[in-house]
Amino acid sequence: MKHLICSIAILMALTPFAFAQKLTNAEPEFVGQVLLVVDGDTPAQQLEKQKASIVAKADIGLAILGVRSGKEMNIVKGAASPVRTSKRTNVRLIVKVGDNSKDPTDIVNLFKMQQDKGKDKGKDKRVLIVAKVAVNKSSSLDIEMLHFKASKYGTGSFLLELPEMEPGEYALTLEGSRGVFNLFGVD
Repeated sequence: MKHLICSIAILMALTPFAFAQKLTNAEPEFVGQVLLVVDGDTPAQQLEKQKASIVAKADIGLAILGVRSGKEMNIVKGAASPVRTSKRTNVRLIVKVGDNSKDPTDIVNLFKMQQDKGKDKGKDKRVLIVAKVAVNKSSSLDIEMLHFKASKYGTGSFLLELPEMEPGEYALTLEGSRGVFNLFGVD
């Protein structure tokens, strides 16, 4: 009876490893490319890539009264990325960085974009607010970066395992090219 209970306990402990998916996706070809991995059997999708525009907006109504108010933003075109996943858990990205011996949190920034809620309602764009100006002083915002688990993947990439994701639009930037956004969406 003891042997049966021990055998069942060992089997239950090893079961998660038996169902873990091994990735078979190749590394991206070029440094700076990012792939969205849905599962181990489906080909990975390259993320949408855009150069962000830096825009500063001021509130004219308050400026007339002598109070400056505004914000500085990074903007990308389109209300939603064409690269999408319906998975909210176990979202993984393969990021080609060239040298994966460095700390991935120094190289990769991941953050959630906002929809533009300004007066340009007819324009489709995603926004990252980087600074605010109010009452003749400016302040840089601490952009809320999303945390991820990373491991080496291949010879020059990282495999990022993302936390549970809320529906929305997301961007990833890399060291040396923070103005280039790699974009995807979660439904």
